[in-house]
Amino acid sequence: MLAFALVAVLAVFGWLLWPRDAFVTYRPARATVVQAGECVGLQARDLVRLEFRGRLTVAELDGCGHPPGEVLVVEVPQPAPAGELTVRLAGTGVSVGSITEQRLAAVLTVLAGAAGAVLAWRVRTRRLG
Repeated sequence: MLAFALVAVLAVFGWLLWPRDAFVTYRPARATVVQAGECVGLQARDLVRLEFRGRLTVAELDGCGHPPGEVLVVEVPQPAPAGELTVRLAGTGVSVGSITEQRLAAVLTVLAGAAGAVLAWRVRTRRLG
């Protein structure tokens, strides 16, 4: 029982101490494709123009095959990284809500494993005793 309580306390502390700045949030924006990238290779990207921080900016779109002039809804990382800006199509990334669900699933898996270990230990000690 002590082992189970220890695992539960560690899981809760891990949840509370998980770094919150590791997750980047995204802001939606409208972008216009200015140059279509060829969809060959792993780094195939289109160039888009969007309003970012009050001025027009050219950024790479994490995708390819859109004709020039097409208007897309993209997601811009917040805070923006230093250097070149890369945006993604809206709705194609992992949302912050699903990251929270993944953390919760990991904690519950650890707790379930600990509970199973305690159950196996109790069953084994009853058979031996």
